[in-house]
Amino acid sequence: MEEWQLYADSCGFKIKSSHLINSFISLLKRKSTIANDLLNAFLSGALDYHYDPQIGTGFSVVFKEKVKIIRLNDTVELTKSEFLEILAVVDALYSKIYPLGTIVEIDKELLTRDAKEEFPDIDYYYMSIIGQRISIDNNTYIDYLASFYPNGVRGNGVEKPIPLNNHLVKRVIGEGPETPLTKNYANYLRKEIISNGLIPVSYELWIKGMNNAN
Repeated sequence: MEEWQLYADSCGFKIKSSHLINSFISLLKRKSTIANDLLNAFLSGALDYHYDPQIGTGFSVVFKEKVKIIRLNDTVELTKSEFLEILAVVDALYSKIYPLGTIVEIDKELLTRDAKEEFPDIDYYYMSIIGQRISIDNNTYIDYLASFYPNGVRGNGVEKPIPLNNHLVKRVIGEGPETPLTKNYANYLRKEIISNGLIPVSYELWIKGMNNAN
């Protein structure tokens, strides 16, 4: 059985292996930026998404009542929650775990209104990663804990660590130091997530929302 299918089953996901889904997940594994683009297209209410590489075979995704993934003459139709399950699998199993000290820019267009109102005077959103793969409960985890850069955590109760999930990262400004220790620890964190069937908390909320809507 495919690695991703074992993880999906442990999470209670409904998606099942097929030739097209396997190929689709394999592509997203190699091209993590496409997974983020797909998610943002889906969340923003886009009608479709097209990936047309210069070399190799692309695909199209059509967002209607159901989600259609189309590649050459092969098509698979999924519920919206099943499509999110695929992206959750890719996020948990294959997204890079950035080292501590990494500075990232947050896509402010994806922030909630409450988050924007909490920091109205900030024109840019740079954050420093200070924690990785934080378990919330027996079912979910947060990708990172972070602090505003260059403020940091000042110890006065104002600058508290902030939960940060992968989909909010617009670009990496600078990666923290990577050593054999950090690589081994990242592998440990990923194995812990897989073995416990933990789901990225943002995906769990989106999937529940889709299921409740149905």
